[in-house]
Amino acid sequence: PSINKLAIRVFQKAGNFLENSALYLDIIHRNLEIKKLFEVSQKLLASLNTDEILDFILESLNEVIPYDASVIFLLDNENDELLPKASFGYSDKTNELAMKVGQGACGWVAKNKQISNIDDVNIAENYYHLRKETQSQVAIPLIIQDEVI
Repeated sequence: PSINKLAIRVFQKAGNFLENSALYLDIIHRNLEIKKLFEVSQKLLASLNTDEILDFILESLNEVIPYDASVIFLLDNENDELLPKASFGYSDKTNELAMKVGQGACGWVAKNKQISNIDDVNIAENYYHLRKETQSQVAIPLIIQDEVI
């Protein structure tokens, strides 16, 4: 074969190799996600200790999607406010923070039952600055049977 045909075949093989490598890495990541979901479901079934379950969820999530800080708020229906129940990467003061439904980004998420993605917290109007290191935030409502928990 000519040099050009040989080069084309080499480049095609290299392209196939790179594509297969990307697929392999995607499978590994999806496998980790499935494993973590399975571990979380086992923990939920094995324990009735809410604090333990929420801490485990944060640990597992950090292994799948690395982050430097997170908080799980649960809804107090009597007072219509969100109370922090588990956190990672925040000061101890976070455990004292409570916000009304509709207040701040997390309160907006609870009120509207929608995800909030803030790319730059420094220009967001409804973001509470609890950590100066925070640059962006994602808030996701926890919903069971169409009710925020």
